[in-house]
Amino acid sequence: MFSVPIFASAQKDITVSSHIPLYKYKYGRGGVVTYLPKNAIVNYQSGGKVTFRGKTGYTSLYYYFAPVKSNGWVTAVTKRQSVALVSPGKGGGNYLNMNTVVRIKPSVKRKGYVQTAVFINKNWVWGRWIKPSNVIRVDGYGYGSIAVFHYL
Repeated sequence: MFSVPIFASAQKDITVSSHIPLYKYKYGRGGVVTYLPKNAIVNYQSGGKVTFRGKTGYTSLYYYFAPVKSNGWVTAVTKRQSVALVSPGKGGGNYLNMNTVVRIKPSVKRKGYVQTAVFINKNWVWGRWIKPSNVIRVDGYGYGSIAVFHYL
């Protein structure tokens, strides 16, 4: 009989909010190691373990993270001051500010728009649409990066 080591799976995530604390131990114990800024690309492991720029800690605020790539969805960041979310062919909708994290599904297109999900009130709202030219994908960014853009 032999055993095979089991490794905790890690994924590349991005923070959708700012000032997320990482604690030294699980369940908010042991003091704060660091705070994660908005749009930080982190190494998220099971059990709430997070590594960012050489600092590792724990957080229970998992709903403030989005996988950079998952099930055909890719995370992106808006690059314009005001970006419209629309229903293709029907016009207006909500507007997003620059540097808002969204998830897009590049394979689902309609009238020049791609399907989009937006983080609102601790939940992802699916079924929105955005022009691909208004976002920058962050799946190519490395761990420790911060996806913040200035008037592109």
